[in-house]
Order: sequence, then C-alpha cells, then structure tokens
Amino acid sequence: MNVNQVLNEVESIIKPMKRIDAVPTPEECRLYERYSVEQAHEMARIRPVASTDKAA
Repeated sequence: MNVNQVLNEVESIIKPMKRIDAVPTPEECRLYERYSVEQAHEMARIRPVASTDKAA
C-alpha cells in the first residue's frame, strides 16, 4: 500500500468517528495506533535517507 492508500483508508475509518462528544473506544484507539505506526513505516521506506542528512 502506498501512503495515499493508507491515508484514504484511515480517513474512511475516522470520518464516521468524528462526533463532537467523541471519546475513542479501545477499538478506535487501536485503529489510530495501528495506522499511525504503519504510515510512519511506509513513509520511512519511501523517503530517501540521504535527504535527512542534507536537512541537518
């Protein structure tokens, strides 16, 4: 999965959760956690390591 696919899937899960009085359920927390970790790993694979060295 590429980053856009991950983001689209996350958005489709989160949008129905956007209630004003929302307190995330344990299941929602697991989804947020799982996707944030997967997204970080995906982005780390895509982003070239050399670019971080130049920025420093």
